[in-house]
Amino acid sequence: MLIGGAQLDNPAAPLSDLLRFGLQTKPGEVALLSAVRALTWSELEEASNRVAAGYLGLGLAPGDRVASLMPNRVDLVVHYLACFKAGLIATPLNYRYTAAEIDHALGVSEARVLLAHEERAEDVEASELAGGLELGTIAYRDAEPLPQGNAEPAAAEPGWDHEFAVLLAAEPLPRDEVDADPTAPAVIFFTSGSTGPAKGVTHTRETLRWMIASAATAFELTAEDVFLPGSSMSHVGGFLWSLATLSVGGRVVVARATDAHELLPLLRDQQPTVLAMIPAALSALIHDHDLQPHDFDSLRICRAGADKVSTELLAEFAAAAGFPIVEGYGMTEVGIATLNPPSGEIRQGSIGLPVDGFRIELRGEDGEPIEGEAVGRIWIETRSR
Repeated sequence: MLIGGAQLDNPAAPLSDLLRFGLQTKPGEVALLSAVRALTWSELEEASNRVAAGYLGLGLAPGDRVASLMPNRVDLVVHYLACFKAGLIATPLNYRYTAAEIDHALGVSEARVLLAHEERAEDVEASELAGGLELGTIAYRDAEPLPQGNAEPAAAEPGWDHEFAVLLAAEPLPRDEVDADPTAPAVIFFTSGSTGPAKGVTHTRETLRWMIASAATAFELTAEDVFLPGSSMSHVGGFLWSLATLSVGGRVVVARATDAHELLPLLRDQQPTVLAMIPAALSALIHDHDLQPHDFDSLRICRAGADKVSTELLAEFAAAAGFPIVEGYGMTEVGIATLNPPSGEIRQGSIGLPVDGFRIELRGEDGEPIEGEAVGRIWIETRSR
């Protein structure tokens, strides 16, 4: 049985120019924000250009891997965009990694430098590889960045080789009109490691652009949307939702944590139109005693994924919000492949249909297509020009 979405005609904008639409249409409006910080499109462009220049100033060169051990922050998106602009390979690590897991990821990726939040200093210090990285470690601290153009940036504190705030003060990287080699790696994600040590999954600059385009189409994103990815942006989901929204000129709301204390004020103050969360966190949110009847009123979609959505959660969310959860299917290797169509029929308990750019077929153990109720393996094929 073969089913497929429409063929995509074009990928997202080149990764070094992903903010193009927002910069052209509303440079002074907010593009990216959290509860404590906001950047306009122009400010986001400049900040990522500065960090890109700062990375190259450390001695990094196009093709080098830059590992990150970061919670959700506005600057995590700045970091990703900076890597794209400098031709570096972003390598996000699960923020809950232990020292041994950090070592595994650093060894597999062959990263030259590690950006890490200061609260993970103990595990970074315990890592056998982090201290020996060629270009060392970069400390990220939850504080206001240095004034741009600061001639005397502060030196790194003991235990760290560099400070992210100093990189934000670098002279901006000049705009490059020619995108890097489309076949060059852009990002390395690490899978959960449920069947063994986490495995690195590499996406090229070209494949990532098609993944971004598919995600934007799947969620029917426009420049009017405000997306709140209520999950880690170091995993492919939150990462992809954020970039897809920015690519079409929409606003991204960064949840620094996934509990109700963080999310409820964002829902009320920022009025997001799209929310994406893992089922466990969404269940905790709708059971929170501070939840109010109208907290979901701004939403047109709530997507839950990365785990099975229980029948109880489906019913409880629909009762609380007045509309159903949208489910889908994806994985680190392909991004989002299926989704209940936001403007079409939403079948509760179903992962929906293949999104544009994908074809899916069920095949037996012999590799031949099967029909009906037979159990088989899912084969996924991308469809793009």
